[in-house]
Amino acid sequence: IHQLLVDLAAWARKSVVINMFGFDDDDVNRELLAKAADPGVFFQMSLDKSQSGGVHEKDILGTWGADKIGTSIAVGQSIHHAISHLKVMIVDGLYVVEGSTNWSLSGEELQDNQLGIWQNANVAATYRAILDRNHDAMLKQMAAKAAPAP
Repeated sequence: IHQLLVDLAAWARKSVVINMFGFDDDDVNRELLAKAADPGVFFQMSLDKSQSGGVHEKDILGTWGADKIGTSIAVGQSIHHAISHLKVMIVDGLYVVEGSTNWSLSGEELQDNQLGIWQNANVAATYRAILDRNHDAMLKQMAAKAAPAP
């Protein structure tokens, strides 16, 4: 599973849209950072705020800059103001990776998890609508937190 996630992230040519509970896979992170830095690739990532404080997760998040053109990174809660437990990556609007697998070496290689991969634009569009709603909610949460008090 580990190499599959690395290769799929590296393979993206047009877009990468992710919603993750949290992750600490350095190899996947390296490939995602490269895609976020590529001005020809739209990049959107949503992370659950409870996981963004983990030691390794915090280090990984510190490597990200949301100021790149075509890049949007949000950290917050789900649209229901609860844990955002979705673990989904959409590549180029066609490939979808989803399932319970934690994106960490132990989650990818040792734990009993499920990971599905789809090559289906309709499945990708369905997930994209869900991920976009979550991302929008997280961006609004971040803006509200950063807004000066009246």
